[in-house]
Amino acid sequence: MVDIIVGTNSFVTLAETNSRIDESNRAALNWLAVDANRRKRSIISAFRRFDRQTWNGSPSAVQVAATIVINGAGTGWSVDDIATVSGGTFGNQAAAVVTSVSTGAITGLRLSNTGTYTVTPGLTAVAVTGNGSSATVDLTFATQTVIWPRTGMTDCDSQAVATNIYPDDLRFAQIELAYEISQDSSLETAGGVGSNLASLKAGSVDLSFFRPTGGEGGVGSDPFPPVVMEYLECYLSGADGGRSNASFGFVSGTGGTSVVTDYPTNFGLDEGF
Repeated sequence: MVDIIVGTNSFVTLAETNSRIDESNRAALNWLAVDANRRKRSIISAFRRFDRQTWNGSPSAVQVAATIVINGAGTGWSVDDIATVSGGTFGNQAAAVVTSVSTGAITGLRLSNTGTYTVTPGLTAVAVTGNGSSATVDLTFATQTVIWPRTGMTDCDSQAVATNIYPDDLRFAQIELAYEISQDSSLETAGGVGSNLASLKAGSVDLSFFRPTGGEGGVGSDPFPPVVMEYLECYLSGADGGRSNASFGFVSGTGGTSVVTDYPTNFGLDEGF
């Protein structure tokens, strides 16, 4: 079985991913037909792609739950219920999945969300909420080791991003990339994902190309599909407006001025080379 732990190997749950894709046309394009474990692996693979990128800002020193164990078993709980940790100051609450019960009392828990805390709740007999009642847990905490949350981040509207959250742009980008990987597993390790072909003219064979200046794939393309880059372009570190390994190029013709191009379609510069 593949387990998703938000804050450890993902920024989103499988349920969140299913729900968002279900709202789009992609729901009809094989996501839910994919085996649940493969969907989870696609989500984790997308997270790992993000982990290999260079981002603006720096990791926050937030505290995350490292372990969670039963203190008080409570009543009225069922297997697969989510027990959410109460208290503390957080951007994201720690939570656990109930893995086993005995007549409604919790006998097994699995951490499913590490949370992101600037002030942690207590360590002993901390209340949890969910479909049951009266359960408590013991916790330990550690400083985060993953790439988000981050300090010094601004979004594409130049608004500061809180230092204890996973912004929606990041979460939505992971969902989009997870879908793409589920349909094409080569994207898990792919470099640049675009093409340097700008246009193709049938009459007299008039080809135009982008000139590569970087890019993971060696052809000057962005490291992710466009639908993902639309969410991440303001957060990734790079030489071109914050895009990781972003590229630009020129389109050359047979008798005109070269045009500098930018991701995705910024044709504002027209000086020749």
